[in-house]
Amino acid sequence: MSTEKSFLDWNSLLSPEEVYADTVGINYITHSPDGVIYWVESRAVEKGRCTIVRLENDKIVEVTPKVFNVRTRVHEYGGTPYCVGKNFVYFVNFSDQRIYKQDLHNLTAVSPLTPDTNDDGFTGKYMDLTADPDETKLFFVYEQEFQDHSLPKNTIAWIDLTKNDVQEPEILVEGNDFYSEFRLSEDGARCCWLTWNLPFMPWDNTELWLANISLEGIIESKKIAGGSGESITSPVFSHEHELFFSMDFPNKSDDDYQNYWNIFRYIPKLNKYHPVTKEFVEFGQPLWVSGKPNFQFVSDNEMICLYKKNSKSKLALLNLSELKLVKVEVPYTDISEILAYDNKLLLNAGSPISPKIITSFELQGLTLVNETILAKSLSDDHLLASENISAGKLISFPTKDGEKSYGYLYLPKNSNYTSKGRPPLLVLVHGGPTGYSNPYYNNYNQYWTSSGFAIFDIEYRGSTGFGRRYRDKLLVNWGAIEISDIQDAIKYLQSKGVISNQVAITGGSAGGYTVQRALTALPELFQVGASHYGIGNLETLVKLTHKFESKYLDRMVSADIKILKERSPINHLNQLKAPMIIFQGSDDKIVHPEVSREMATILKEKGIKSDYIEYQGEGHGFRQLENKVDALKKESAFFKEVLRSLD
Repeated sequence: MSTEKSFLDWNSLLSPEEVYADTVGINYITHSPDGVIYWVESRAVEKGRCTIVRLENDKIVEVTPKVFNVRTRVHEYGGTPYCVGKNFVYFVNFSDQRIYKQDLHNLTAVSPLTPDTNDDGFTGKYMDLTADPDETKLFFVYEQEFQDHSLPKNTIAWIDLTKNDVQEPEILVEGNDFYSEFRLSEDGARCCWLTWNLPFMPWDNTELWLANISLEGIIESKKIAGGSGESITSPVFSHEHELFFSMDFPNKSDDDYQNYWNIFRYIPKLNKYHPVTKEFVEFGQPLWVSGKPNFQFVSDNEMICLYKKNSKSKLALLNLSELKLVKVEVPYTDISEILAYDNKLLLNAGSPISPKIITSFELQGLTLVNETILAKSLSDDHLLASENISAGKLISFPTKDGEKSYGYLYLPKNSNYTSKGRPPLLVLVHGGPTGYSNPYYNNYNQYWTSSGFAIFDIEYRGSTGFGRRYRDKLLVNWGAIEISDIQDAIKYLQSKGVISNQVAITGGSAGGYTVQRALTALPELFQVGASHYGIGNLETLVKLTHKFESKYLDRMVSADIKILKERSPINHLNQLKAPMIIFQGSDDKIVHPEVSREMATILKEKGIKSDYIEYQGEGHGFRQLENKVDALKKESAFFKEVLRSLD
């Protein structure tokens, strides 16, 4: 029997402890040469420790000893932190960033391969670890972090695996600001990589290079694509050692296939590339982290392809002889990884009613059969009953400049209650800002919807999954266009009678900046907000942020100090009316704690209702269970206190 109550008086079906209980992150699926499946788990209950696991007789077995944390800091966002050979697994340990070798037949036998501090006193960081077929060389993207805090140096390097002692990496490729997506052909004779330079990000302007490998290292390297504004992702060698990749082009219209990350094939004899797809969908994703290709070969002539269409993940099989693309049906709307081998397909996937899982299918022609779930990010004990799950619905809405934007709408749902009137709205703002929403089941969203809130998870112009033109709308417009889209979304939902006039907003990182910007630019629209490791002062961010994003604002906002000041929320606090709560990690290398402390101090001085919580030992994004729980408790209590006082 349901009880009639105000939306703000609903008690959530989940406690903050239950939201994060038994949750694990699952990433970087791979397999050994003999077909054993491996992946990395991130465990909040172990303070965010990441560990390699493998599947043995249908059971998950931990590979990494407890004293290690498998995670890399290259570009600070990281990337692929390990690879599996015939007899050894090679991984990066987070605390010292060294590469270690572990015997797969004696998991206690672990030894370092790189020095704690290199000869010149700098710290080495490593990602995209790749062993050659004979397991004599280990290649990787190499980042040198200097003690004088000058910008790190990024290169491609290798070490000799026939030596058992610790050794300095030998640099093979250098000269550009960044490298990523290092790949070897199956015969170990060729390699490729992506590279780019400041002020660009990898989704703005990248180059793809191809080279041969000799006993001396990388030889005969040449650029084969990019460098003129193209964005390239997902380089993949075929079984026949041909190179495929996805690429889009700037300044193209929505009805031009070059506006989207389509798949191309490089033809060495002609020294040219040709498209093998010409679709209006995205066969790529922004390279915040490395190591998640969007297509893999299932035979010499066919590849399975992962793509996004209007933010939703889909699969297709591509016949390269006929250039025929056929959709493959799966019951998942968010797929972050695919792995094809031995007539099997593994997915890291979720849906509106399913949290992220690793699931395995057998490939039978154009059909996936015999699904087996291998791992779950959330135990069944902490899933809501189906009648209480609020599934996100993608909607579009008109913008004031005559275009359209998108977002996922979740309506309040709790079988214990009914309410009259319209619910309050919580706007979710994803990070990036060149990121995207994830339309799969998660208990954070369900916590709020079962607490009586509607959610709008906005895919503002600048988000990924809608083509290059949509993504590039954010250039020079960050802090303006997404704010306008949020305003239009709220007015649209209110005009349709979906929500009340009570609106809260929350977001992390770039989303935290948008929260602060929205609260100061549109003070009449919001009643309360939460900024998680967000940005109040763009000038401070420019001074303190890391190399990877050191010139990001030049293109997203401006290099002009006057414009940076104008777009900085800290300079518009006289307009702020809504209370704000700020969360920050003390070890954040991306948004330095001083950025949040500065905002918190001024809010307090001005007497604006606010709260500041800084978690010791946390970086950019909270990983420790107790801190995730505490943040949700404090955010929820802050929101409800403010909104009830206005009800």
